[in-house]
Amino acid sequence: MPITIIPIDVASRNPESWPYKMHETHQQLLRFVVVGLGAVTVDLLGYRLLGWSVGLPLYWAKAISFMMGVVIGFLGNKLWTFRSRRKSLAEPLTHLALYSVTMCVNVGCNEAVLAMLGPTATAVAYLAATSISTVLNFLGMRLVTFRHGIHQRRKGDLPEQQATNRPSMKDRAKIGRFLRWAIAEGHDRPASSQRPLRGRGGILRGAYAPRHDENRMRHEGDTHRARRFFFGQAPHNLKVLLKHRYEWMNRFIDHEDVGVEVGCGTGISREFIRSKRFYLSDVSDYDWLDYRHVDAMSTPFADGSFDFVVSSNMIHHVARPLAFFREMERILKPGGRLLIQEINASLAMRIALRMMRHEGYSYEPNVFDPDQICNDPADPWSANCAIPNLLFDCPAAFEAHVPAFKMVHTGFREFACMFNCGGVIAKTIYVPLPKWMVYLMYGIDTMLTAVAPRLFAMQRQIVLEKRRVSDAELALPVERGEQLSARKAA
Repeated sequence: MPITIIPIDVASRNPESWPYKMHETHQQLLRFVVVGLGAVTVDLLGYRLLGWSVGLPLYWAKAISFMMGVVIGFLGNKLWTFRSRRKSLAEPLTHLALYSVTMCVNVGCNEAVLAMLGPTATAVAYLAATSISTVLNFLGMRLVTFRHGIHQRRKGDLPEQQATNRPSMKDRAKIGRFLRWAIAEGHDRPASSQRPLRGRGGILRGAYAPRHDENRMRHEGDTHRARRFFFGQAPHNLKVLLKHRYEWMNRFIDHEDVGVEVGCGTGISREFIRSKRFYLSDVSDYDWLDYRHVDAMSTPFADGSFDFVVSSNMIHHVARPLAFFREMERILKPGGRLLIQEINASLAMRIALRMMRHEGYSYEPNVFDPDQICNDPADPWSANCAIPNLLFDCPAAFEAHVPAFKMVHTGFREFACMFNCGGVIAKTIYVPLPKWMVYLMYGIDTMLTAVAPRLFAMQRQIVLEKRRVSDAELALPVERGEQLSARKAA
């Protein structure tokens, strides 16, 4: 049977033809391998140069060299392998998400092969993991990351201004607004800009309130099991995550300070807080508590009892946030500090909440209204994950409504590390990683959350210091807060 060969110059006349697509796929695959080898070479050379010649710590050297390789891989595949003509932030963001997923798949495949064949099969495990992650990377780039750019190139339907490589003034304005939104941390923004960027999809706007029986995570509220898991077989993923959630607070604590954690849950904070007199309290009656049945909005402690108070992922469960801050003001000494680790309702966090149906969020409550009920007072696991954003996105508005405190520190953390920790109390699936890789991932998270906290940061750090002023001096900011509220209502 004769075989008909269609020359590529004939097939290339129709970009939708099967011969054209086959030829293009073969060409893309070869170029993908070349770009991949180039990215690995850049990664290796950068690691050697930064780690041995410059003298950086090896984990920082590896993190920077890895990011260099990712950037080279992205640019090479975009401009040469797939020749994508699309100008959109969606491509680098999708590329980064793809590499995060395939890195976890790579490690998981490597561990699975070693578990099946034994620790001596390192070469087989490496080849299997690398092959699978390479195939996934190629398919992900072709079918997801650069799909629209390839389609635009094939159809030749690019607008004239894009074809000449010059975005219009309208496009530039859109990109500028998006970048300002993504990078802004809220320090200089007015109170009226507390809500997230509005988008076409419902995930960026409106309230989301899943029921407890819709939760896709297991063991919700089982604090005893979570504590046993942490002190038992917890992976490095979770231990490193919790270590970084608490150890940063030690910068604001003296060894002789007296402190308490409200809503401590599992009580793991005691493993990381370096204070000789640090106590645990919770609304429950767990065995490891120093104070039981303590409502954070009405504690049994005397005025000015503590040098510091710790609140870790608790404020978004509080029914009346303003009452909570007034109680913290009462029990803290003048100059005392409220150390807060909280959820940040970034785009990544809102996507995760929708996927797992674990907790909800709503930007509607007025968190500075003392009578506003933001959560169900009868349900300790009721949550509104937007409360921290409504409170802290605009420091000027917060200090105007809560004049007893001034914000002395703010920061953003956690992206991929939180996705792959398996959950602190409620549990879900995760890929166990070696300790060095968890630290590498945490370093990458730190860079991403510093550049674009509204996109990536799933946790935030806040330090509030109680002012050393009289009640008469506090009256002026209260009046200012009332003026801000009246202006916003108008």
